[in-house]
Amino acid sequence: MGSSEQSGTALPSPSSDSAGQRFVLNGNQRRVYDILFEKMDLKIALMYQACLLVLDCVEHDEKLSLAAHALRETMCAIAEHHGVTWDEKRLHSQLNELKSAFKKVTPDLVSGRQLPGGTISDEGLPRFLSGFRVFAEWYGNDVGNRRKQAENLFKKLFPGEKPALYQNLADIWVGAYGFFTGVAHHRKRASKEEFIESLTVFEKCIGTIRLEAVEDTNAIDELIAKGQVDG
Repeated sequence: MGSSEQSGTALPSPSSDSAGQRFVLNGNQRRVYDILFEKMDLKIALMYQACLLVLDCVEHDEKLSLAAHALRETMCAIAEHHGVTWDEKRLHSQLNELKSAFKKVTPDLVSGRQLPGGTISDEGLPRFLSGFRVFAEWYGNDVGNRRKQAENLFKKLFPGEKPALYQNLADIWVGAYGFFTGVAHHRKRASKEEFIESLTVFEKCIGTIRLEAVEDTNAIDELIAKGQVDG
């Protein structure tokens, strides 16, 4: 896809704040917006823009929560765009299998009551435990491990064999995602300054992607160094 000017797709007209002033992206924000639009999808770029719009133009006690939700959804959409997603169909299938296997475990064993003779003899138990082990391994390795998902995302953003880069950026990405999730769900209280700091981390992660698909190594080194200090 060409640039917004070349393709004829301009930035959607932003809303105005209470003073009637137009919301305008600054230079860095516009760069991030363009990368999301050009390299990914307009919908993703608009999610990011929505976060900035709420942060700058909305006066409400819930503004940080709303902005955090928009950015958290942006990060999820970026992962989904690159095929790094939860396998929801398999998740439901595995849970249903476990539920079915659990129903076949002896009720007395489930309730903790002593079985006749004081021994544990239950044909359903081995099947359930085996199924649970398979589920736990799959969930831990492929679904529940957001760090692994983030590594897979950066492998797609920066093709090649760069394990240290993927691991470092994944740590930074997951930290930012956890922050925005906590704020969005009211599990974490944060100041606007703290929010902007995590927003900047996200913007720098995206900003390392050039429109020409050549990564900005200086920006990456700076981001990783800051992440190691903050961590």
